Amino acid sequence: MGPHKGLAHMSIEVTYMDFVSVLLTVLTIVLAALAIGIGYVAFRTINEIKEDARKIGTETATQTMKKLTEDLPSQVETTVDSIVKKELPPEIKRNVIIAIEEYAKSGQLGKLLEQAYIQMSTIDPTAAQELADETEQEKQREGENGKP
Repeated sequence: MGPHKGLAHMSIEVTYMDFVSVLLTVLTIVLAALAIGIGYVAFRTINEIKEDARKIGTETATQTMKKLTEDLPSQVETTVDSIVKKELPPEIKRNVIIAIEEYAKSGQLGKLLEQAYIQMSTIDPTAAQELADETEQEKQREGENGKP
């Protein structure tokens, strides 16, 4: 029978401390596996939440920009029209008056008016005739009212 004969009759005694030690080791391994699983789910969930938030933010921004820009052309047109109608004519009149005064002071007003008359007659020959007719009518009215 050989040297192993004594091992067959050996008894193993498990004490309460040994049992608690094994039990706590198994519990630690189970808790570690559970923690790893929870961490994995949490990581995946965070990425999904970030992706969902990114999608919702993009959609909301796109919808908001569409709403804001739908009326933009009409708003710009209305604003530009009001500015042109309210502010531009007085500004043009003021600049024309300043230019006429400068030309009158320099003695070039007659030349400027001749050039304007020539340009009007070349652009629209009927405009020159209409201007002449209006001037003649004004002279007749002044004559009727007693103005020299």
